[in-house]
Amino acid sequence: MTESSPHRGRLLLAEDNADLRFLFGLMLTHLGWSVDSVSDGAAAWDLLSASPDIYDVVVTDIIMPRLDGTALVERIRGEPRLEALPVLVLTALPVGARQLQLLPGGGPLRIAHKTSTIDKGALGAELAQLVGGAPHP
Repeated sequence: MTESSPHRGRLLLAEDNADLRFLFGLMLTHLGWSVDSVSDGAAAWDLLSASPDIYDVVVTDIIMPRLDGTALVERIRGEPRLEALPVLVLTALPVGARQLQLLPGGGPLRIAHKTSTIDKGALGAELAQLVGGAPHP
C-alpha cells in the first residue's frame, strides 16, 4: 500500500490460479485493501465462518477446486451473520455468473468478467460500485 492509498477495509480473495491470486492481491493492496488470499472456496468459507465480522468484502473466482465460487456465494447468502457481505465475483465464464444473479436476497453482488488484460482501474471501479467510495487511480 502506498502512502496515498486510503485504507479501504479488509478483503478476502479466493482465486485458485496462483499467478492471478498474486496479481489481484498486489492490485487490491495498492488500491488500499488489506488482503487475505486463499486458493479455493472451501478455505474462504473456513475463514468467513470462523470470523464472520472481520471482512468488508469478498472477491472470488467461480471455477475453483473443493468449493467453487457459486457454492461459496450460496453459503454466504445462507448464513445470517454473512448474508449482507458484499461479494465481487471475477469470472471468465458467463454461465456461473447467470446462476449467481438468480440467488435470492443478500448483500450487494457484482459480477466482473476476467479478460486477458488485468486492469487495476476497472477492478477498483467494480469494488467502489460494490461497497461505495471513489475508485483509486
